[in-house]
Parts: sequence; structure tokens; C-alpha cells
Amino acid sequence: MLSIGIDISSNNITAVELLNSRREMMIKTAANFEISAESIKRGELQEPAILSNALREAWKKYRISGRNVFIGLSNLKAIIKEVELPLTVREEINNSLKYQINDFIPIPKDNILYDYYIMEKTESSSKIMLVGAMKSMVMNVIDAIKGAGLIAQAIDLNCFSLFRTLETVYDLANNKKTFCAVNIGREISIIEIVENDILKFPRLLSNSASTFIENIEKAAVLDPELSKNIIYDFDFDSLLKTSVNINEHGPGSDLPGNAGENMENKSDMAAMEETLNKAGTVQSKSADKTKDMPGSAIIDKTMGDTADNIIDEIKMSIEHYQQENPESKIERIVISGENIKNIEKYIEEKTNYKVERLDISNKFSMGLIDKNAIYNNIDRNQILNPLAIGMALRGMG
Repeated sequence: MLSIGIDISSNNITAVELLNSRREMMIKTAANFEISAESIKRGELQEPAILSNALREAWKKYRISGRNVFIGLSNLKAIIKEVELPLTVREEINNSLKYQINDFIPIPKDNILYDYYIMEKTESSSKIMLVGAMKSMVMNVIDAIKGAGLIAQAIDLNCFSLFRTLETVYDLANNKKTFCAVNIGREISIIEIVENDILKFPRLLSNSASTFIENIEKAAVLDPELSKNIIYDFDFDSLLKTSVNINEHGPGSDLPGNAGENMENKSDMAAMEETLNKAGTVQSKSADKTKDMPGSAIIDKTMGDTADNIIDEIKMSIEHYQQENPESKIERIVISGENIKNIEKYIEEKTNYKVERLDISNKFSMGLIDKNAIYNNIDRNQILNPLAIGMALRGMG
């Protein structure tokens, strides 16, 4: 059985074609490509024709055979809500939502698309996860898919596609676990709690890889492309190796990571300074408190502060879950998404939870990809996108 999932959560698009054989689940083909940054803003498609053209080219280049696709979106305008209804029969739930949807989602009835799935049932009630979005937002995506000669089988929010991948990798139906899942996206990140085989408290947030880029760009007065290179070259291990917190130091301090003799990670910081020097600046021209700091210290502080904001969001989700479920315990945090070096170690130190990076390769065979020369120079971290894979899994039924 074949199924194709597409992640359209930023201008970096991923499509994955899964093949489910009797022995294993295999990634048959995969495509990862970028379209113009203006085409998708914060997960909302602005220019369907550009995406259509890019999808047609990708299908041709990577020889993707299927035309039926399952699409995952991340959009901050979408509304996700847990609702408890005094109903247990699906037909009755459908009828109730048909007439009461505006009681739960404040979008005009004629301009809303919604869906739900049943989380839990008792003898007299059902707890559902309800999702609503503007019809125009979804129709732009459908137009782009049609323009590419593809057929949209389903559109889903990526918090659910992430859950499907986690469910498969950890075999949650047979292995009960409770953990916090975090997908650091290019433009929108996801935080959710997985309790046994149930998804709880999914959240979409704007703190993402783009936030790192924007903050570096502002703090060090660099162009976006150089800022992007810096965050993907940066290693959070350099912050963990320091014996003091860089946030406690003022401008001009002899920070670990500066040119001082106390720097433990000299080679990495020297490379960072060289990158900044090539850009023609090693210190901020802004009037904020970082303006007199050496270039590498600006990078350290900005990366640390931005990661700390994401960590605060993680802590908030965990605290909310524990308030609602005082007898349950979060076992760990599972990180996926953008490959920011050793950020999982930094999160582990800051939260005191065991943190692990989601390993998809153990569950999905890459044999067909390994044999295909077209993938020789492609970053496997990009094509092993848990969001695209999760949408393909929906097509597996």
C-alpha cells in the first residue's frame, strides 16, 4: 500500500511517499524543496500557483508515482479545542456540532471548516478534540494541490500528524507512555502532551527556527541568509560547556566563548568570529544592552535567550497538564523538527527532564532511499520529516 503525506507549514516543503509491505514500513520516495519566503507566511499559503509549480517539478524530479495526497498544515489562526459532549454515538456528535459549532469556535458559520476526533468515551459522554479553520485558508491549499495535478484526500493540522508518527515510532497502542513532544518547526512549532495513546493539549506557537534567525539578524545586524547559516552552525554544547550563565554578564564581560583564555570551545567560537568578520561586523550597532559585546557573545546570548523562550512554553504546557492530571507524570521530552545542534541537551539541562531526539529511522526503512543516487547529497534530516510522515500514515488507514 502506498500513501503520500505533504507538510506545508513553511516555505520549506516536504513530501514523503510511504510503502507498507508485509515486513516493514518503507520510505519509497521523498522530496524536500523551498519556495519563495513570501509564498507562505506563518503557515498560511499566499500564492497557490507558486506551490503548484514547485510540486509538479518535485514529482517529476523525484519520480513520485502517487497522485493522492494527505496534507498537513500548521497555522496559528486555526483553533484547537477540547470539548466534552453528553453524547457517545458519532452520528449524534456530528449533528450536535453541525448546529452548535459557533458555540465552540468563533468563526462565521459560512466561512468555517472543522473536524474532530474522539479522545475518550464514557458511558454517557465523549471528549473530543475539535479543530476549526477559515475556509479561505484551506481552499488556497486545495487550489495549489489541484494546480499540481494532485488530489487532496485529507487536510489536517500538523499537531495530529506529529502524534501519528509518535504513535507509530513508540508503538503507543502496546507501550503506554506519557511524555511531552516538541517539534521545532521552520516557522511554527508544536508542543503537545502524549498520554498513553491519547493526544492532549496540542499547541501551535510562533517561536521557531525563524525566531532564532530573526533574533540573530536584529542583535548582530546581519542579513537573513548569514543569520540562518549561524543558527544551523551553532552548537548548544558550547553553552553547556561554560561554567557560568552568559545572561548574568553585562556588556564587555570576559564571557566564555569570547576571546578570553577561559574559553573552552575555542575552535567553534573562532569560526563564529571569522563568520562575523567576513560579514563586516562583530558587534551590534543597535542601542540595546548587547551593543558593546563581542560578536560571539552576542550570538551566545541571543541563541540562549531564544531557546529559553521555547523552554518556557514547554514548561507551561507540562505545568498545565500536571494541574489537570495531578496523578500522572511526564516521563520525558521528545524533540523533533529543525536540526539545531544539541538543543535537546540544552533543554534537558534547563528543564531537568530527560530529553531525547525522535529517531524515525528505527521504524521506517530507508533501503529504497539508500539505493537511489538522487538522494546522495540530500540531508536525511530534511526528508525524515515527522509531519509529512504522519500525514502519509493517515493514508495508511
